[in-house]
Amino acid sequence: MAVVLHALAPYLIQTIKDMAEDELRVLLGVSSAIEKLGKKMGKMEAYLADAKRRRIDEPVVQGWVNELKGAIFARSIGKRIKALDARLDDISKEMSTFGFLKLNSYKVKTLTSEATPHSRVTTSLIDESAVVGDAIQVDTRALVQVLKADEPTTILVVSIVGAGGMGKTTLAKMICNDRDIEMTFRSKIWLSVTERYEEDKLLSSAIAQAGGAKDIVNGDKQILTKTLADVLSSTGKFLLVMDDIWSELPWTDVLQSPFMEAARNQPQSRVVITTRNESLVKHMGTTYHQHHVKPLGDEDAWALLKNQLRPQAVGSVSDIDHLKHIGMRIIRKCDGLPLSIKAVGGLLKTKKENKNDWMGVLDAPAWSTDKTHHDLNSALLLSYEDLSPPLKQCFLYSSLFPKSKNLRMKNIVSMWMSEGLLHVSHDDRVRWKETEEIGMYYYRDLIARNLIESDVTEVLDGSVARMHDVVRSFAQHMAKEEALVIQQGQISPQLASSKFRLLSIESVESESSLVVLPDWSSISGKQELLRTLIIHGRIKFEPRDSSLSIFPSLRALYVLRAEMDRFVDSLSKLKHLRFLRLIGTNISRLPDDIDDMKFLEYITLEDCSNFHGHLPRSILKLERLRHLSFVDTKFTIPKGLGGLENLRTLQEFSVQVDGEWCSLQELGTLSHLRDLALLGLEAVPDASLAAEAKLHSKEQLRNLWVTVGEKIVVAEPAAVEWEAADCQRVEEVFDQLCPPCNLEGLFIFSFIGRRPPRWMCTYGAVDLDSLTGLEMISLPFCTQLPNGLCRLPTWRTLFSVLLQPSSM
Repeated sequence: MAVVLHALAPYLIQTIKDMAEDELRVLLGVSSAIEKLGKKMGKMEAYLADAKRRRIDEPVVQGWVNELKGAIFARSIGKRIKALDARLDDISKEMSTFGFLKLNSYKVKTLTSEATPHSRVTTSLIDESAVVGDAIQVDTRALVQVLKADEPTTILVVSIVGAGGMGKTTLAKMICNDRDIEMTFRSKIWLSVTERYEEDKLLSSAIAQAGGAKDIVNGDKQILTKTLADVLSSTGKFLLVMDDIWSELPWTDVLQSPFMEAARNQPQSRVVITTRNESLVKHMGTTYHQHHVKPLGDEDAWALLKNQLRPQAVGSVSDIDHLKHIGMRIIRKCDGLPLSIKAVGGLLKTKKENKNDWMGVLDAPAWSTDKTHHDLNSALLLSYEDLSPPLKQCFLYSSLFPKSKNLRMKNIVSMWMSEGLLHVSHDDRVRWKETEEIGMYYYRDLIARNLIESDVTEVLDGSVARMHDVVRSFAQHMAKEEALVIQQGQISPQLASSKFRLLSIESVESESSLVVLPDWSSISGKQELLRTLIIHGRIKFEPRDSSLSIFPSLRALYVLRAEMDRFVDSLSKLKHLRFLRLIGTNISRLPDDIDDMKFLEYITLEDCSNFHGHLPRSILKLERLRHLSFVDTKFTIPKGLGGLENLRTLQEFSVQVDGEWCSLQELGTLSHLRDLALLGLEAVPDASLAAEAKLHSKEQLRNLWVTVGEKIVVAEPAAVEWEAADCQRVEEVFDQLCPPCNLEGLFIFSFIGRRPPRWMCTYGAVDLDSLTGLEMISLPFCTQLPNGLCRLPTWRTLFSVLLQPSSM
């Protein structure tokens, strides 16, 4: 994560605010030193841009930049402020030996963002802006004919081969959505495989897409394999698409057996793979047809570039044709690679549509970067250099997450916040009410610039995105001095020899395997500056490794599937931790002294089945807590939750009637809530208690989930004999949960009332003009829909499943 000097001032200010009292006492009397330090950094700032460009090709310059970074990111700034001042003197003297240029001495116009990019909401699984020209249409038709051909019963594999970012996935989507394919194959299965795949998830996803059960919880491979073979054998001819496959193992070890067995009953079924490896299909043990994706021709490349500009162009698309002579010179530098063209398009979308701005892009120094670095893409480097300093850091930070994981806006923004990456200058024209809003703006900016891709298969609002693996490799290369990504089950020697601020450890083994991570204790004392730790995969630690205290500066901890319970007692030693997210771990409790983590702002436990349920009473002392989320993890909160007035998110809050635990009426004082999920509303004994929650007065509330039962499910509520009195009481409780205006998402599950809440029955009873998403799922006794839904001006999605009325 490249250091940007003018971003350091707010970092210093925030650090001082966050210091413990004893550290503040050390700082007393050094305000003049801080002022002097700021002036010194200001003098060096003008030369840093040249240093950052030259460090890519000149190892000596890289050493100087590392020295500067080592000086700035000292952990105890309060104790080392004067030493830092002297050290910067030495670094400044050394700077003169490199002959750096001041940024404003470049003849090339500095690239600046003057327009505000906006993300584009897509309503199709195919990114229509990426489909241009006749070539892809011709390729689609040709491959469709191959897949439809009357071949022997052995499965025919069509292999789509090309470099990263060449458009393999787009072509596969075109084929999958072709009308003839729809009519030929009764079942279509799309699996995103990547380097790290999970056997049980591949099989479960294939079963669900083929029409089998969607909620299989048995992860036994043998059972899943037989289930898939049985489902496919009964559905008719099927088409399997394996996107982004890196080896033959997902096929030979996981999917070949059930698919080949089913193909004996369903001849002429087919498989499509996308891969960079030309020889891979030869090892799959079946007949195949191979297709190489070619670079875009000039006219198709120009059409793709114009498609990227369409959302921001003033007037018709043809308005930029007067710049075609410059645009063609730009896209020829992209070598026909769609990913590069989209990146340049995202950059040009932020520029004025005039000759000067486009020439600034054409003549940018990034195009002449040494191409010997295989992870460097000139178009991506150009886009990266155009980012603001904070946005650069957010972009590079996002590359820490594995390919298989989505970048969910809420999570990534929370982690950016924990790292102190979200800030704007005092004279910024945008005034933010919440720091999260800055992060959301950054996130959508990265989507608009095509540096991350909105995942329309998940949501339509752009709140879930992915990072293309070519972009991820580029970002990891740019951040390599400060961030380390380990993709094997062992500690890298680099951890014992270099200091990092960001660390991501990923098991590349199948989820059915358990990777033992050795020598965790060997890095003790080596990574005291580490601020973010991400552990992803079925990783187990050595018995002697039982403490996280070797990372005293940690700000964010994200663990998925790995062993975690042994580290519970050491969690409270992470005094600077802001963000804690644990998914599918074996954690059984939170530390009793969790209040020692005074800066903790985000706590999320998801699918942690071993968790005992009761939160420690000391959690009520975490005054900075903004996010408390327990999904598919049973928990109860001690009475007194209403004192955590900074809470923005509360999920999934199960209603309690026991006086020892937090009850529904305590929500009344939580005026800053933005996301709220309420479970078990059938347990509320009287509607007046629901009224005390004061949902209607929570003006910042944006998303509300309400359900009967202990879980949010998309099926009929558990077989319970509901009495008429129960149904009436639930109706009255829901009547009192009237949401505020500005609500954007409303989700009602397992509602046992016979009529909708009264505030939904009369148009105008409550202002829902901001509603963009409404889900009403599993309403077994309800016989009517709310009135006036068709008059909501902005809603995008309505998923309503009205189950047949049942007997009570």
